[in-house]
Amino acid sequence: MTTDVQAPAEARPAPKSRVAKIVRWGARLTSLPVLVLALISLLPTLVHFSVSARDDRMNAFGLCGVCVGFLLAWRWPAVGGGIGLASIGVIATQAEGGLTGDPFSVAFTLQAILFLISSVLNFRSERPAPPAMGLMKGVAIGLLAICVIAGAVIIYRGPGPTPVPKEKERYLGVWDSGTGFQIELTRAGEAKVTQARDSKVAACNTPVTPGETKVFNVTLRGDDFLELVSGALGDTKAYRIQQRPHKDGKQVKMTLNASDPYQGTNGLVLVRSDPARK
Repeated sequence: MTTDVQAPAEARPAPKSRVAKIVRWGARLTSLPVLVLALISLLPTLVHFSVSARDDRMNAFGLCGVCVGFLLAWRWPAVGGGIGLASIGVIATQAEGGLTGDPFSVAFTLQAILFLISSVLNFRSERPAPPAMGLMKGVAIGLLAICVIAGAVIIYRGPGPTPVPKEKERYLGVWDSGTGFQIELTRAGEAKVTQARDSKVAACNTPVTPGETKVFNVTLRGDDFLELVSGALGDTKAYRIQQRPHKDGKQVKMTLNASDPYQGTNGLVLVRSDPARK
């Protein structure tokens, strides 16, 4: 008499939770616009790669790593997210303001973290998950919420100021139009713009309203343009430097012009009012 002994049924992997699937596909879908941002930053760098400075080449390598990592993360989120974070670290070492100085880098970092969180939530094994895994998933979801909130705040605030290079120090100081408009350019890369209520300034040449004072980040593009930026979604004012800072008798003057289309007659003559600066 023989007795058939049935082999124990193999344990089936536990099905993935709905939250895990949502996070997985959320990470994949959000990576598409972020990947476009990476390509927008990468392509111009590759075009001029042969004549680029060392920091630009390092940025190019970092952006290539970001693109490769995010593509791999569609199949292997842990691997792709790790490559993405490592590549972002390379980019951060070349940026004067770190990650917060570039909203694109913030977006890349959040996307890499999202892929890593997705890998934790979608982890499963043939054996029942240990109690610690449930705790890890809870922590991952909490971290995801924190990253989303922090990322939204950082991106909304926009990049931080970039210090004005030494060769552009002649632009620093308090500049006054004599008609109720004043702009103070600091070494830290900020511009404090003030307009009096009774000012007489062409609307095209001021980024503020009468009676308002506002702080912007300032960017000097060569000796041709001066840009004021307020947050990633805020106001932007681009001035053509019609006349660079120069001595006019005992005064130091420069002329900015933000008319669009450009009209030379709309130049705003500014005099540096801090005599201690030469």
